[in-house]
Amino acid sequence: MRKIAAFKFQINSGSEHYQGIDKLIQHWISQKGTKEESENENNFRFNYNADLGKLDNQTFSSKAGEVKKYTLTEPKEHMRLKTSIELSKLENGKVFFYVEIAQENLNPGIPQRLIIKKPRLIELILNDYGDILKGVPRKEYDLKGEEGLKQYLKFFLDEKRHYPMIVISENKEHPHLADKLLNTLTFDLKATAFVCKIDSSISWKISETAGSPWSCYNGGIRIFWTNPKKYSNPYGHPLFSFDRLRKMGTTEDKVVLAVSNELRRRLIMDLSPYTTHKPEENLRIEREHSKEKLEARIKKIRGTAKDAEVYEELMREYEDQLEKYKAQLTDRENEIYTLKYELEELSQKQVTDKIEKAEQTDFESVEKAVGAAKSAFGDLLLFSKDVDKSIETLGPKAGPPEKIFEYFERLDQLGNELIDNRGEGIGKTLVQWLTENGVKCSGESETVKNSSKERDRRTFAFEDGNHLLEKHLKLGDATDIKHCVRIYFDWDSDLNVFRIGYVGKHFE
Repeated sequence: MRKIAAFKFQINSGSEHYQGIDKLIQHWISQKGTKEESENENNFRFNYNADLGKLDNQTFSSKAGEVKKYTLTEPKEHMRLKTSIELSKLENGKVFFYVEIAQENLNPGIPQRLIIKKPRLIELILNDYGDILKGVPRKEYDLKGEEGLKQYLKFFLDEKRHYPMIVISENKEHPHLADKLLNTLTFDLKATAFVCKIDSSISWKISETAGSPWSCYNGGIRIFWTNPKKYSNPYGHPLFSFDRLRKMGTTEDKVVLAVSNELRRRLIMDLSPYTTHKPEENLRIEREHSKEKLEARIKKIRGTAKDAEVYEELMREYEDQLEKYKAQLTDRENEIYTLKYELEELSQKQVTDKIEKAEQTDFESVEKAVGAAKSAFGDLLLFSKDVDKSIETLGPKAGPPEKIFEYFERLDQLGNELIDNRGEGIGKTLVQWLTENGVKCSGESETVKNSSKERDRRTFAFEDGNHLLEKHLKLGDATDIKHCVRIYFDWDSDLNVFRIGYVGKHFE
């Protein structure tokens, strides 16, 4: 299974809350479903769809403390989700709460799109224990004037801040958008990122003292990573300009939804798996548990077995071998943590690259523009096997290339809207939505639809077979065939992706 999200809390003097949190976990599980009486005691029936999953729980106790583990495996369409919960109490009174969500794709050849929201269990923990969870994001910050600037700098420069910081700036022509973003992002990104809104005076002061590359202004949104001294390059902290935000939806509410989806996907699914790890203390408790259990077995043999010395020697050999395995495991863990650190760096670079590509307005060729779109919107755009070959039919500057990228960006926005409104619909056809958002497109004429030859030309090969695509985007110069671009596409509601079959010249 692939780890796709993780959350971790710590209470320094929380031993008196240990049982309460455990009851909260069990209450959450009971709301999800019930254990079934059967030969397999791990069977778990989910309430919302009556699907059968698995529930495992274990407890490890030692002088070092106690760890309770709950593992809930939930069947989904084409995939399985596993939620692993660990609650631990140390001998010094510290309490750790850790949640990890993993996904297993049951059809590896078919891409699966899943956007993780903040689990209900996290919300329950924050509601009941938020006041004693130090340093965990859970409320909004509306910063204004001199006092707001002081608090902003305190947040920004705090080397002990373990969460990213989302900064929303004001735009006087759209005063309500920043408030809507502040409210929605604070709720959706609890325990994931600090969210604050700054007024124009703070934006101006930052630009004046630190320089505009470090600021956020005129309605833009900025992600500032932890430890600004480490990420000292201002361009390493992604910026959504106001122009970029306006392109993400036709109304303020749709912009807010699109931004929330983007940040949840990037900060929860792309970042937390590599930056949030299981508490090392839990592993120590489990090791001590095994050691104490072994010592108890040896003690029992000493008192009852005739050949106690022989049994004890065998036990010691077993323990020595076990320690070797533990040492090997520690080495593997160190390697994994190193890889996770490198992946964290790569993940942050990918987030930055995505924003920079979205802001890019100049591409050398159609091939470069399509390549950038594949990278930036690959989770929503599925390209055919021969799309690169079709690009060769065009002149390098057909479209022009930046317009082709912009059209793919619109498809990405439409795809997010289709997914968010699945079941209810968006109230219009794909062609209508795209036309309203500045994209020239149409379906084919009845003449083309009734021609088997023309239908064959519009049938494209994908990894899972051939697909007929009749809708197409239209760009370029109609007087020059090599600069008259057609992009054939359609929405696949089973995979939740746009199939892109062809990016090439107009069919003659």
